[in-house]
Amino acid sequence: MSPSKENRKRAIFSEATAVEQLDSHTYRINLHPDYCIGKVPNGGYTASCMLVAANRHLAASGQTDTVTAHFEYPNRTSSGPAVVVVDEVKLGRSLSNLQLTLWQGDLLEHAPWVNTSASRRVVLACTTHADLSTFTGISLPTGYEVTAAASLPPSPDLTALKTTGVDSTWEQSRWPDVFEPAASSGNWRFFLPREGPLSPGVLDMWVCLANGENITQAALPYTSDSFPHNLQAFLAAPETRTLIEAPAPNEVEDAATKQAREEVARKNKQRGGMWFPTVLLNLETKSKLPDGGVEWLAVRATANQIKDGRFDLQVVIRDVHGQLVALGQQVALMETAHADKYFPNGFEKVGSPCQAVPEKSPSVTLPNSLHERHHRASAPPSVSLEILDLADTRCPSTTRPAHLLIGRRATLCPTTSTSTSLFREWRAKPAGIVSYGGAEHLAPDVALRRGAQGGGGSPVPRQSL
Repeated sequence: MSPSKENRKRAIFSEATAVEQLDSHTYRINLHPDYCIGKVPNGGYTASCMLVAANRHLAASGQTDTVTAHFEYPNRTSSGPAVVVVDEVKLGRSLSNLQLTLWQGDLLEHAPWVNTSASRRVVLACTTHADLSTFTGISLPTGYEVTAAASLPPSPDLTALKTTGVDSTWEQSRWPDVFEPAASSGNWRFFLPREGPLSPGVLDMWVCLANGENITQAALPYTSDSFPHNLQAFLAAPETRTLIEAPAPNEVEDAATKQAREEVARKNKQRGGMWFPTVLLNLETKSKLPDGGVEWLAVRATANQIKDGRFDLQVVIRDVHGQLVALGQQVALMETAHADKYFPNGFEKVGSPCQAVPEKSPSVTLPNSLHERHHRASAPPSVSLEILDLADTRCPSTTRPAHLLIGRRATLCPTTSTSTSLFREWRAKPAGIVSYGGAEHLAPDVALRRGAQGGGGSPVPRQSL
């Protein structure tokens, strides 16, 4: 990443979560690109924006603290304007319950502000609000509080971390040069244990905002959904982490261990191009931060299972004194990052709207010859793919048909079946033309032309197109 990108001024959190009231139950927000991963706003940041609107809605009653919040993400969000519609489920003296809906796409400049036949519901939330300063009642220590899991990690030298990025126990996590940092990650400084996980399968970290502003109550959802690039290495079982790490210089490995390490390295390289879209996020506030916020928080994350491209996260957030601030829980997916980076919001429209493609429309797959050449190649497994033109298509994640943007390029790996499943899911209609080329270790550029009746495709020279 260039120094200009690293040092550019980013939108501060209060600006990025600003809310405009449109009417008694409707609020406009603007999801800022500085808080995105690829082209998609961070799920926790989006949740923070919605809660700012909810708490403003209840300002007259004084119930501006979120006690619990449950978020679901049925559609992918994008940076830009969005509308929060508030439904008052129950307004009580001590607790109030709201249902929030975040809308995007085809928004209106006047009431009712959303076009329900064209706009998309991208996030749904059920929230509970109160004035936490008024809560009184019994408090009892629990058995959990005396366990190792409830203890703070070793206290850092916060001054050293802030100025040099390292102390005797902690060091700042930095993106490897081969990865392009997500915009959202640049808003944070994550400090991780220098010697690896303090406990097996546990990520402990101290966090602060990179621009120096304090972390406020409104930022807790964002805090609970922000992690360093190597999150998986900390969550992995100890034996898996051992394979991920490089061996000692003089260590002699047997053939089986060496092969296992190479396989893990190969998969880890693939994971470097992945992102983790949030499916569900829960947050419970345990205590209220000072009005001006705090500079540092301790975050602990664990996962019960990572399997079949889906995983859970349990998050515990504490202040520097060990006070429990919030509990988070989420379900997320593991997906290839390029699909999000190059094809935000499904597809981009070009020209007039098209008709949806029938469910059983024929699929498009890579020519076998390309797979064979790729497997024989000694160069890195990648191939440049260009969508020259593709007829009406439909993304299965949305009911809205769209067109592919002509001329879009992406780098795919045929050996992982990414490109094959890509076209199978998008169900290209016959006569779509797709060209492959790029890497020198592949044979001359070829293209796949679909027959007019949807028959099998065959590679043809690019010049014949």
